[in-house]
This record gives sequence, structure tokens and C-alpha cells, in this order.
Amino acid sequence: MISKPALRKEIKGRLQAFSVQRFQDEGVRAADRIRTLPIWSQYGTILLFLNDRLEIRTDPLLETALSDKKKVFVPKTVDSEHIRFYRIYDPEGPWNYGAFDIREPKTDRPEDELKPADFPGLVVVPGVAFDRNRNRMGHGKGYYDRFLATLDEQGLSYYMLGLCMDTQIVPEIPTEVWDKKMDALCTGSEYIG
Repeated sequence: MISKPALRKEIKGRLQAFSVQRFQDEGVRAADRIRTLPIWSQYGTILLFLNDRLEIRTDPLLETALSDKKKVFVPKTVDSEHIRFYRIYDPEGPWNYGAFDIREPKTDRPEDELKPADFPGLVVVPGVAFDRNRNRMGHGKGYYDRFLATLDEQGLSYYMLGLCMDTQIVPEIPTEVWDKKMDALCTGSEYIG
């Protein structure tokens, strides 16, 4: 089996060949698909990542969630190991740019921070690659692994949806004991539940 570093390099090489429009088109199709799923109506709280340059565009899903009156929370890097989620009310932000040059909410008001009372929630999870068994390989920094572990420690109820480009679905992901399987995956052309 291919190593995680080699797989990350391979997938990122594929993604670098894509136009901005392709990331946007798949983001629109994925948002349209997610909106028709039963899980969309089941959850009033959405935790959504804001994409980087080589990720499926999440603005279409962000706009859909806000127009559907969902409570939307997006991550903010707080240190080299942790993220916190803050509620946003407008697809235009306001935003800052974090450690990885990814948009983050400008707010750090305590009243906007994600709380246990905001659950159950739909957690839309990024990744470099996923397989059809719903395994995920992240960017290697562990932010989401630690965040999801915190939710588990608190006994909070959530549904994990991996969101990515079609090309990021691979035959097999190398896994570690701490890796969590997604509940489902969605790309621009398919839903894997």
C-alpha cells in the first residue's frame, strides 16, 4: 500500500492541474446534492470547513446552509494543534486569513463559539483523500482528529460528511488506530453512504 506522504503528494499533484472553475463547479454540484439528502433536513447545525486553493469550493454549501436558516460554524486555528468553530451569519464574512492562508471568521466573541447546546450537528470534513470504505486521510496536521476526539469525549452527537473532489476518492487509504471513518462522503458527482 502507498504511504500517506506519497499519497498526499500524488493527490495534490492531480489537484494542481485543475482550474479554479472546476473546483467551483464540483462545489456547486456537491452543495445541490447535499441539500437533497435526508441528513440535510435532520441537522440545524452545520460545521463547515472553508476551502483552501486545492479543495472543493465550500462557498456554495455555505450559502445554501445560511439561506436554509442553518446555524453555520466555521473553524479558526487557535494554536499549532487546535481549531475552534465560530458561528457566522453572512457568506461574505468578515474574514481573516489564518496560519495556512485559509479564510477564518474574524470573530472570537464567546457568544459565537460552538457550544455543546448547538449539537447534534452535521460536520463537513475536509481531507486530501478518501476511500469508498469512508476512510479519510487529512493534511497530516491532526486538527480534525483532535477536534472530533474532543466531541467524542463530550459525548456529543454528530454526523461526519467528507466533502471532496471526485479525483480524491482512491482505492484504499492507509489508516491509524485514531483515524475515524466518515459516516458518508460527497463529491461533485456522487454520494457514498
